[in-house]
Amino acid sequence: MKPIALFISLSLFLSACDDLNIKSEGSTKKTDSANTDSKTTKLDVLNIKCDPIYQQYAALISGDSTFKFDESFKQLIADSGFKKFSSSINSRWANFEQEKLGALKTWQAAHLKYYPDSVKTIFYPFSGPDILFATQFYPQATNFIMIGLEPVGTYPSLKDTNFTNHIGKYYNNINTSLNAILKFSFFRTLSMEVDFKNTHVNGTLHLLNLFLTKMKYQVCNAEAMAIDSNGKAIVLESFETLAKSEYAAKGVHIQYLDAAQQKKELTYWSADVSDENMVKHPELLSYLKGMDNTMHTYMKGASYLCYLASFDEIRNIILTKSKTLLQDDSGVPVRFFLNPDWQLHFFGTYKKPINLFAHKYQAKLDSIYNKSPNKPEPLDFGIDYVYEDKASNLMLGVRR
Repeated sequence: MKPIALFISLSLFLSACDDLNIKSEGSTKKTDSANTDSKTTKLDVLNIKCDPIYQQYAALISGDSTFKFDESFKQLIADSGFKKFSSSINSRWANFEQEKLGALKTWQAAHLKYYPDSVKTIFYPFSGPDILFATQFYPQATNFIMIGLEPVGTYPSLKDTNFTNHIGKYYNNINTSLNAILKFSFFRTLSMEVDFKNTHVNGTLHLLNLFLTKMKYQVCNAEAMAIDSNGKAIVLESFETLAKSEYAAKGVHIQYLDAAQQKKELTYWSADVSDENMVKHPELLSYLKGMDNTMHTYMKGASYLCYLASFDEIRNIILTKSKTLLQDDSGVPVRFFLNPDWQLHFFGTYKKPINLFAHKYQAKLDSIYNKSPNKPEPLDFGIDYVYEDKASNLMLGVRR
């Protein structure tokens, strides 16, 4: 493949507040469910603050028995529910890495290795809480912007006896919410709608923390975010405040460190990006249009929404602002790329979509995969709705 010279200047949330006009709502920021009296460790070199409370919540949510918890968490980690989950998730995760991620990492190293270190921002629409696969395809990226319908949620309160006395039930809900992504490589929207309606596993921040921790990242802090009436990202006082608010886009911003102590961050927005909703809430469209023109977009399990005229705006934003786009066939239809602006690379196998989306069949994509003299390169892992090994497809579009 032709090397790609890429430079992304989209500023990172909070570390470059001026560029994105992030402002704080309220002079004192705290979380109702976290002990805000804990000391905050400042890493001056990285310009990042690691709050022990959020570090401990991430370890608790992911069942990390090796973490050194303080006294406020000791009752929870002594509970048999924590110990059982810690053992089971470690085994489950090891199997997932072996069965699903090995071939993906090999493919990534071979086909995306030409991305230079300057790749920073990945835009992942229709993502749900799937920071997992995004970081596997783009391990060098330092900023992820994700959007889905699923709520942000709140951290469980250590003062809530319904949580502290029944932590085993909490982990049962975590396990249920993981079933689809670990087995199929994608989240089922309708299933998540049910999974995130229980009392404590009530949004994406639980799985975001779990995925980051299981991938050996160190979660440093989390902030409740919203998009205000001017289309600017703002920081709210707490996740409880966020949950009770009526913003059209509610978010969580998480800062974390990799093994080399490199600063990374993700922002997940819970928002409806249909044209109809963005007419009602122009601040959301304003925010999206304000993103930098040199981002890289990743799409998987996107329910074929960008095939619809009712999602014209988000599709146009993807097409006009992306330097590259990596997607399965559920993303943007291939007809939008058949012009001199894009260089396309195809991988894997294209068959008719699953029955639920059979009407989204693309004759042109079928022709490219199955009738072209230049056969697409193989894809040895499952990644889309046809999730079996060697039955999936990916398209990499590179803006010329």
